[in-house]
Amino acid sequence: ESKASLPKLLPEKFFQEGYVVLHPGSGSGLKAWEEKKWLELAQKLSRKGCLLVLTGQGPKELLFLQKLETAAEVAKEPGAVNLGGRLNLNQLQAIVQGARAVVCVDSMIAHLAGACGVKSFIFFNGLNNYRHWTPPESACPVFKKLPCFPCYRRRGCLEMGCLSRIETADFWQKLEAVCKKQRACF
Repeated sequence: ESKASLPKLLPEKFFQEGYVVLHPGSGSGLKAWEEKKWLELAQKLSRKGCLLVLTGQGPKELLFLQKLETAAEVAKEPGAVNLGGRLNLNQLQAIVQGARAVVCVDSMIAHLAGACGVKSFIFFNGLNNYRHWTPPESACPVFKKLPCFPCYRRRGCLEMGCLSRIETADFWQKLEAVCKKQRACF
């Protein structure tokens, strides 16, 4: 049922050219990467020719996904399909499984991408140690190594520098390293 409904959710060219899932939310403000950085990332990915599928839930996140969709479409028409609030779990799994890659914060979708064996770029804060669960063959953690990282604090700290100091350049550096190592990329 979920795979059969995908053609209705995505234009044909997304299946032909491949797509990248962007999932900015996590359900916790402590895991949130700055919106302006997500917007910059969406624009740059779109300018590089990536077709984006935006996923997420919740009123605040759905509003932000509209901004991401607009940012991506500046570079390519349509550069993004916003599926925020439109997917059940089976459909989300099928979308993730069909993706070339997933870009997200430490959240359920990161675990789903790992379970599906899909390359994932995950923005981590220091609340957890990314090595505890990330499958090394598919997960690419993006983080700032600070003296306090990981801190394991349930409520983080005032600055949350482990996440707030991650710049889009850190993502590109990780992406380029993965592409060079694998001699291919998304």
